[in-house]
Amino acid sequence: MTNPTMTNPIPNPPDAQPSRARAIRSNALRSTGPRTAADKQRSSQNRLTRGLTSHHRALAAIGMHYQRLSRQFHQAVDNFREIQAERAERERSDLKETAELLELRKHKGLPYDPAEHGFVFSMHPVEAFAQRLARIK
Repeated sequence: MTNPTMTNPIPNPPDAQPSRARAIRSNALRSTGPRTAADKQRSSQNRLTRGLTSHHRALAAIGMHYQRLSRQFHQAVDNFREIQAERAERERSDLKETAELLELRKHKGLPYDPAEHGFVFSMHPVEAFAQRLARIK
């Protein structure tokens, strides 16, 4: 069983709508599309302006993000170089200490293994560094 009011709706008579609502609806229906060549040109210019504005904002945002990322990258590179310099200095200091221990052990006639003292160097670089130190002195 179907509802007769749903299948055959009664249209509102024109007098039943308030005049303001009729004016709003007619304006909305009238402004759905450009009617004259000037309206078409204005509409085209408005779309172009909106498009350019949105692209301008996007480019400004990209520029801002690029600057921020560039600054972060350069800070990371500087930090990395600082860490590398500290590590190289620590390695040189450890190598010098190991070479001095090697020379001391050789002087006493004892064998030397850098791993016994917590160093990760093999004997060849330690001996080469010890020879360089001996030439400098």
